[in-house]
Amino acid sequence: MLSRKFKIERKDFPKDLRVGRGFYSPHLSLFVFKSPGDKPSRFSFVVSAKISKKATTRNLLRRRGYDVVKGLPLVGPASLCVFYFKKGSDKISFSETKKEIISLLEKSKILPQ
Repeated sequence: MLSRKFKIERKDFPKDLRVGRGFYSPHLSLFVFKSPGDKPSRFSFVVSAKISKKATTRNLLRRRGYDVVKGLPLVGPASLCVFYFKKGSDKISFSETKKEIISLLEKSKILPQ
């Protein structure tokens, strides 16, 4: 699991998505916001009940996302990264999820290419 200092706290969660930049893939959307202060880049994974009615499935997707981010060398500017899972993302494998997360982070210049 990802350390608490790398997760976005509820009070820091961006309310207005128009302020951030959006990056998209077939099963995920990433919104990147400037981070307040000098904290490291922080992450959040949002899975709607529209994706799956089962909480266990939604939690599995969240855990997969945090597991992928945990082992990455982040070099970009300090930012808040919010991933949104799209419909159909509960049917893809862990390796496909990992590829999409990494490609989105490379597009947003959080990861080196």
